[in-house]
Amino acid sequence: MERKTIVAIRPKEYLMNLSKSESGALNLNGTEGKFLQIVLEALKIKYEIVISKDMLYGDPLPDGNFTGMVGMVQRGEVDLHDMSCCE
Repeated sequence: MERKTIVAIRPKEYLMNLSKSESGALNLNGTEGKFLQIVLEALKIKYEIVISKDMLYGDPLPDGNFTGMVGMVQRGEVDLHDMSCCE
Protein backbone atom coordinates (compact mmCIF):
# COMPACT_ATOMS: atom_id res chain seq x y z
CA MET A 1 0.00 0.00 0.00
CA GLU A 2 1.33 3.41 -0.98
CA ARG A 3 1.93 5.74 1.97
CA LYS A 4 0.13 9.07 1.92
CA THR A 5 1.69 12.31 3.11
CA ILE A 6 -0.32 13.57 6.07
CA VAL A 7 -0.97 17.31 5.95
CA ALA A 8 -2.30 19.30 8.92
CA ILE A 9 -4.44 22.33 8.23
CA ARG A 10 -6.09 25.00 10.34
CA PRO A 11 -9.38 25.98 8.70
CA LYS A 12 -9.81 29.72 8.33
CA GLU A 13 -12.59 31.46 6.44
CA TYR A 14 -11.64 32.41 2.86
CA LEU A 15 -8.10 31.02 3.29
CA MET A 16 -8.24 27.32 4.14
CA ASN A 17 -11.38 25.20 4.21
CA LEU A 18 -12.43 21.65 3.44
CA SER A 19 -15.41 20.40 1.48
CA LYS A 20 -16.52 16.95 0.36
CA SER A 21 -17.23 16.11 -3.25
CA GLU A 22 -20.16 13.91 -4.25
CA SER A 23 -17.73 10.99 -4.39
CA GLY A 24 -16.69 11.65 -0.78
CA ALA A 25 -13.24 13.05 -1.61
CA LEU A 26 -12.04 15.97 0.50
CA ASN A 27 -11.23 19.15 -1.42
CA LEU A 28 -9.21 22.09 -0.16
CA ASN A 29 -10.86 25.47 -0.67
CA GLY A 30 -9.95 29.09 -0.06
CA THR A 31 -6.93 30.87 -1.52
CA GLU A 32 -4.32 28.99 0.52
CA GLY A 33 -6.24 25.72 0.33
CA LYS A 34 -6.37 25.78 -3.47
CA PHE A 35 -2.69 26.74 -3.62
CA LEU A 36 -1.73 23.82 -1.35
CA GLN A 37 -3.86 21.40 -3.37
CA ILE A 38 -2.32 22.57 -6.67
CA VAL A 39 1.23 22.16 -5.29
CA LEU A 40 0.55 18.69 -3.84
CA GLU A 41 -1.09 17.48 -7.04
CA ALA A 42 1.59 19.03 -9.29
CA LEU A 43 4.22 17.14 -7.31
CA LYS A 44 2.07 13.99 -7.57
CA ILE A 45 1.96 13.66 -3.79
CA LYS A 46 -0.75 11.38 -2.43
CA TYR A 47 -2.01 13.12 0.68
CA GLU A 48 -4.44 12.94 3.58
CA ILE A 49 -5.75 16.07 5.30
CA VAL A 50 -6.14 16.32 9.08
CA ILE A 51 -7.32 19.33 11.06
CA SER A 52 -5.10 20.79 13.75
CA LYS A 53 -6.24 19.38 17.09
CA ASP A 54 -6.00 22.66 18.98
CA MET A 55 -6.56 24.96 15.98
CA LEU A 56 -3.22 26.68 16.57
CA TYR A 57 -0.30 27.32 14.24
CA GLY A 58 2.17 26.53 17.02
CA ASP A 59 3.75 28.20 19.99
CA PRO A 60 6.90 27.10 21.83
CA LEU A 61 6.48 25.48 25.24
CA PRO A 62 9.00 25.79 28.10
CA ASP A 63 10.12 22.16 27.60
CA GLY A 64 11.17 22.80 23.98
CA ASN A 65 8.08 21.26 22.40
CA PHE A 66 5.42 23.10 20.43
CA THR A 67 1.65 23.36 20.35
CA GLY A 68 -0.49 23.39 17.21
CA MET A 69 0.50 22.19 13.78
CA VAL A 70 4.20 22.76 14.44
CA GLY A 71 3.89 20.39 17.42
CA MET A 72 2.09 17.83 15.26
CA VAL A 73 5.08 17.82 12.87
CA GLN A 74 7.53 17.71 15.79
CA ARG A 75 5.76 14.69 17.31
CA GLY A 76 5.61 12.89 13.94
CA GLU A 77 1.80 12.98 13.79
CA VAL A 78 1.86 14.70 10.38
CA ASP A 79 4.43 15.20 7.64
CA LEU A 80 3.75 18.87 6.93
CA HIS A 81 1.32 21.67 7.67
CA ASP A 82 -0.21 24.61 5.91
CA MET A 83 1.52 27.94 6.23
CA SER A 84 -1.44 30.15 7.14
CA CYS A 85 0.10 31.65 10.23
CA CYS A 86 -1.33 35.16 9.99
CA GLU A 87 -4.37 36.14 12.02
